[in-house]
Amino acid sequence: MKYDLHVHSTYSDGIKSVKELAVEARAAGLAGFALTDHDTIAGWSEIAVVEETFGITVFPGVELSTEWQKRNVHILGYGIADEATFREKLVFLSQSRVTRMEGIVAQLNALGFAVTMDEIWLKAGDGTVGRPHAAAVLAEKGYVKDRQDAFDRYLNRGKPAYVERVKYSPWEACALIRSCGGCAVLAHPGLDNAVRVLPQLVEAGLSGLEVYHSAHTEISASRFAAMALQYGLFVTAGSDYHGYSDDSHGYIGSRGLQREELPPVFQRYLI
Repeated sequence: MKYDLHVHSTYSDGIKSVKELAVEARAAGLAGFALTDHDTIAGWSEIAVVEETFGITVFPGVELSTEWQKRNVHILGYGIADEATFREKLVFLSQSRVTRMEGIVAQLNALGFAVTMDEIWLKAGDGTVGRPHAAAVLAEKGYVKDRQDAFDRYLNRGKPAYVERVKYSPWEACALIRSCGGCAVLAHPGLDNAVRVLPQLVEAGLSGLEVYHSAHTEISASRFAAMALQYGLFVTAGSDYHGYSDDSHGYIGSRGLQREELPPVFQRYLI
């Protein structure tokens, strides 16, 4: 049975609820998936009910947004034992997201777009707020043709509505995850050239590498598998499903590992 180790819900920038993800995972023939929302573990509160209802394993995970030399580096966290401390530390990231979004809305208003924080919050719901929510509002109001167009024209780095936000460094993220009893994994190393900092991350306590990802070709995955072996890292695989498929996000179950391939950090959660 297969497990997808990188999935997002409406608690961050996914468009499917945790229950909807479970339904889709079952339909895709999965035995389980990891809930890895950006900078929040709010969705963990639903895991027990979803597992009981659908008979599927849901691994509690997270994806921390960090930055190195103006490049995004995403660190996945699994097996976090000290949930209380970890949740407390995430408040910093949540607050920085809100401050950034207020800046983005101000920039969009200056460009002549009638966008409000209330509209952004309606898109974010109970989850962490992020640029995809602004993109959704822009698309819904007809200012852009779709979410990707919003990023390409206004929300990506270097575009008129882009606003920096305070983030952890990759090494701080690894240290935080490890200090709370978890394992840190470098997400999609093929994106943003994040693999360039792999040696430093290993020194900071990185445990694994997301070798198989929707944005990776077979050739790049083979390269990353060799790197994982070289640095003594365990291998993970994930679709990075957000409720839709595009160049860097696949459908749930499109990437994953078999039960016997799962690293030890996942074994204790199996049902």
